[in-house]
Amino acid sequence: MLSIGPGSLVAAGLPAGLGAEPAVSPTAPAAQPAVRPAADQELPVPRFDPQLEALIRASSLACVNALVARFQVEAASVEVWLTPGLRIAIEGGEAGLASLRSNGLAFGWMLPGRPAPAPIGLCRTKGNGSVIAIEQQPD
Repeated sequence: MLSIGPGSLVAAGLPAGLGAEPAVSPTAPAAQPAVRPAADQELPVPRFDPQLEALIRASSLACVNALVARFQVEAASVEVWLTPGLRIAIEGGEAGLASLRSNGLAFGWMLPGRPAPAPIGLCRTKGNGSVIAIEQQPD
């Protein structure tokens, strides 16, 4: 897991039914339903351009802060990760810094310390890192 200050950025997927991700390009792969992998199955975090990494970190931290405020939890109990389609587009070079700044980013999130079922959902950010929406998957 890649630490982003108090919360964490997990390279994983998001359960189906949470809405579409921001458009990144006409050829970007479609989002694939996936659940957060077990700790021993987490994907390696790739290295990107430093400006791109900074945008991802700032946006994910904004999501962590918004979730902390909304659910009144400690930042360390919040996990966020890039959605699968967006991650694939970034890794494949189809979504670069310019497209992410214009289209924004989408992160899956989970509060594993909350009573079962743990809240899980989607956090969307603008290209400047500010949070647009926090969506929670229905139980």
